[in-house]
Amino acid sequence: MRVTIFGIDPSIASTRYRAVAPAKYLRSHGIDLRGDDGDLLVVGKHGWDKSLVDRYKAFVFDVCDDWFADRELGPFYREMVKRATVVTCNSDAMRFRIHQETGKAATVIPDAFEHEEWAPSWGEGLLWFGNPLNLPDFFRAVQKLDGLDLPMGCISKHEDYMSEELRQLIIPWSPTAVDKGFKSAAVVILPTGLSPAKSANRLIESVRAGKFVVAEPLPAYEEFAEWMWVGDIREGVEWAFKNPTECLKRVKKAQKYVAKHYSIETIGHKWLEVVKRAYPWKQALSV
Repeated sequence: MRVTIFGIDPSIASTRYRAVAPAKYLRSHGIDLRGDDGDLLVVGKHGWDKSLVDRYKAFVFDVCDDWFADRELGPFYREMVKRATVVTCNSDAMRFRIHQETGKAATVIPDAFEHEEWAPSWGEGLLWFGNPLNLPDFFRAVQKLDGLDLPMGCISKHEDYMSEELRQLIIPWSPTAVDKGFKSAAVVILPTGLSPAKSANRLIESVRAGKFVVAEPLPAYEEFAEWMWVGDIREGVEWAFKNPTECLKRVKKAQKYVAKHYSIETIGHKWLEVVKRAYPWKQALSV
């Protein structure tokens, strides 16, 4: 079977989680990956010419952001979902949105972790990291935390539209910068925005790095509420700094759970099943 996996930009988390990592797994399990001449296309996001799918006998469309209500991008996403041989997505909430908008069923494949597992640790202050589109959520959280004497780190990509004043507040994103942030911070904060369909990848990466997470409610976070704080962000931060020993115990328990359920072996197998379903082996062998 010849498969083409099309990713937009490796600096984008979704490309790494949902294109680069699956590609490595599929290649290691006998799938012939091609640059652009495969039989099956696996593609997600937007910003590419939709005529691309016409070159392939079948294609998997992967949806990891809810753009269905967007005036410009919504029609593109609905069309690609309807044309796809198989639709995949990152969360149960996204699966609901896809069915709500298109009537089509999607297969949920979570994001596998990237980060190596570090021992639980306690540093100083708070850390936030994420896409620049989520910066309004971060600034809203900062307002809610007003009055707490805690240093705050913010890591994100620097975009052209950002003012110089805003740039000075943000540490430019890089894997090294995120690792430094993990090592120095006590708690990672994850305020949530308008879309309930996000995956838990930032929470999972933080747990892998040994950090306790204080997150606002999100469907994908509920799975981890036994160990991490999911609720009011100020209450969570105040609780965490009163209970650091308990936080570290919870991180260790969460790491065991994540290692079992979110490894590339576990998630990669789901991708392999989808690829086989989208372009069955018998069909592949007959062409």
